[in-house]
Amino acid sequence: MKTFIERLAGGFNRVVSAKGLSGTALKILAAVIMVTDHAAIAIVSYYLVRNSQRLSFEAYKEIYSVYEVMRGIGRAAFPIYCFLLTEGFIYTKNFFRYALRLFVFSLISEPFFDLAIYDRLYYPDYQNVYFTLLISILCLHLLKSLRERPGELFGFIRGFKGGALFKLLVSPVFIYICFGAAIGGSMAAAHYLKTDYSYKGVLVIVLMYLLRGKGLPGTAAGELPLYYEPLAFFSLIPISLYNKKRGRIGGNIGRYFFYAFYPAHLFVLYLISYFCGLRG
Repeated sequence: MKTFIERLAGGFNRVVSAKGLSGTALKILAAVIMVTDHAAIAIVSYYLVRNSQRLSFEAYKEIYSVYEVMRGIGRAAFPIYCFLLTEGFIYTKNFFRYALRLFVFSLISEPFFDLAIYDRLYYPDYQNVYFTLLISILCLHLLKSLRERPGELFGFIRGFKGGALFKLLVSPVFIYICFGAAIGGSMAAAHYLKTDYSYKGVLVIVLMYLLRGKGLPGTAAGELPLYYEPLAFFSLIPISLYNKKRGRIGGNIGRYFFYAFYPAHLFVLYLISYFCGLRG
């Protein structure tokens, strides 16, 4: 039986040998970019705060420049994850299992997110990005149902008043109203729950889904809600190289690795910061 390392190595070879970038290659790239971004927050920013009185102005300025560069690099991670989420939603064979994974890891990740970013186990004023992704995928599921099978959603009305109400509910005008309500409600949920990227993150994912099939211009249009972070648009370069292949490595272990990587890397960054004397 092949060991996990052998399967991982074989999968990695398939990823890098494929023409363009597979979904797994994009995940790896996004993970590296994300770690760079979070290291800036969890380590560099805490170093600056802890040593602000001891650093000279020039030293502080140089380290802060490093912080800004790392945060700038990190801007490309979220759009890549948004793109991968829409692809995963399109191709998943079990939506509810997909949504359940996001929900479970959103709960698992929250204390690690709060520790790494806010230096406390519980910080109610900001939630990790898994909550944004979860709200978004629930919105996509509702939009897909409204577009492809509205009759199933409103089937319980059938028979009332000779079916007139049912016909109204499945009419194009009412479906468009429901579309708007679903998107607006999801954006509001992200805003009031104070999730990472808030309503703008939900809107990016919805636009990427609705504009899917429009090529790179459609993806670029989907990223427009991130206009205030222009470096985020560098994500279009690796996304443009996507070869529409999964390139999955390690089977289910590889799949859950990328889910678990988010809380794990946050905890590691917190530990590094803690043992460097930057916390407490």
